[in-house]
Amino acid sequence: MDIKRLSVYSDAIRPIYGPSSSHTYAPAKIAYHAASSFAEIGKGKTEVEVVFVGADSDMPFKGHASDKAIIGGMLMLDPDSEEFAKTRELVPRKAIDTIQVDEFPNVSFRFFIDKDPKKKIELEKKKAAFGIYIRIEEADRMMEVTGTSLGGGNVNIEEMKSRKGSETFSDLFLEVDHPGYLVTETGWNALERTEYNVQTFEQLVDLATIKGKRICDIAIEREAIIAPRSTRAEIFAYMKRNWKIMEKNMNEGLTGDFRGELSSKTAESLQKFVAKSNDKYQETCARAVAVSLVGASMGRIVSCPTAGSAGILPAVAYTVSQEPGMSENMVVESMFTAGIIALLVKARVSVSGMQHGCEAECGVGRAMAAALETEMRGGNPRQVVNAASRAIVESLGLPCDPIGGLVEVPCVERNGACAVAAHNDATMGLADFGIVPIEEVLQVMDQVGKDLKDDYKEGKNGAHGLAGTPTGLRLSENLQTTSPRYKIPYREINDAKRADIAGRIRYFRT
Repeated sequence: MDIKRLSVYSDAIRPIYGPSSSHTYAPAKIAYHAASSFAEIGKGKTEVEVVFVGADSDMPFKGHASDKAIIGGMLMLDPDSEEFAKTRELVPRKAIDTIQVDEFPNVSFRFFIDKDPKKKIELEKKKAAFGIYIRIEEADRMMEVTGTSLGGGNVNIEEMKSRKGSETFSDLFLEVDHPGYLVTETGWNALERTEYNVQTFEQLVDLATIKGKRICDIAIEREAIIAPRSTRAEIFAYMKRNWKIMEKNMNEGLTGDFRGELSSKTAESLQKFVAKSNDKYQETCARAVAVSLVGASMGRIVSCPTAGSAGILPAVAYTVSQEPGMSENMVVESMFTAGIIALLVKARVSVSGMQHGCEAECGVGRAMAAALETEMRGGNPRQVVNAASRAIVESLGLPCDPIGGLVEVPCVERNGACAVAAHNDATMGLADFGIVPIEEVLQVMDQVGKDLKDDYKEGKNGAHGLAGTPTGLRLSENLQTTSPRYKIPYREINDAKRADIAGRIRYFRT
């Protein structure tokens, strides 16, 4: 992935809806763009077919409420806005072999899974977590959309086709917009001509050292180049808005009703514990868990770099910000440092649990938090990068094996553990502890992630790792009978249906 096309605000730290960046936000984004292009969806009787391509199981999609997210996107609830929160209240109901919601009386949905291994291989070549095919048909018009979830909430609209009446399908072009400021081709080209087009951690450290600046200064100046329509003050304001959402999440998770499907007792215990705690590291753990609970409950959080690791950075930042001599502005500035750390990892390896396991989510989230704390405590660029490197080293090989396909066990407690560990990583960084260069660490991270069996990435078939323990299997079985998230039926696509789709959509032809 070319880092010049990535920005901190659009690709590393941004508002998003949980539980999952790749499985909730990304499908909602694709559906929202499809509905926007179709225009006035649901005005007449409408059928919507959704196929998840390259998946091993429907568990992650159901656990992450992918179907509900797609319905929300089709309702024209913008996944980048606060109004998307209404999706939490949707109650999908089964009508014979279709799904409907009261807010969309004229529209019926069908959900399918295509487990074709050939398509899975093609998606992996594109570094895509999975593909989505959406077909919208109403009276004399039809639209077909294919998209990919790239991990971390990023999406590609690969192809769109539209037909009205007897007209043949016409290809449509759609540029996927991003929240905040738009990074254009002009911005990419401008960055490429400057010294701020850093491709490696070594280049980043060298540039900051030569200029006598902090990494956050380099990151902010880089953002200003690739977003020429936004001023430095506006770029700072976008990030400050993210911090306010994080603060809100920490309070909501500690005092609100965001409890998740498996974590209601955890939430109750957490609230009681924090009320009597006076240990800052214990509070760091609790605040990270609190944010994770908000995300698990389909709340609006800030991905850093993903929804699954969203609690680590804010918890560490809050703890450090409460110390004498620290300020909110220092937090916001160093969030840019955390962001460019994530971009460099994302460009070289991945931030997707489905591709590289949790080392790419909580591991990178821990590295971001460690870098932020190191810089806030006065660390130089080399020390900041060393802290991030320590976090990645200690996270190598972490599987992504959630029970029931939910971003809860082990995700919620792992956010807490990684947040506390990030404090130690920062201490190591400030002590100039860095033996293996981070570029070499990233090579190991990439290899370990590739070597990690697919069974331990997003718990794909729901029967490995923690998800495959007797307790995990029991909880998963209970969820399928009691949780509304698992009530929506998914059909496994047959050969005839697969051939029908492949014949008309170039991207999914094998």
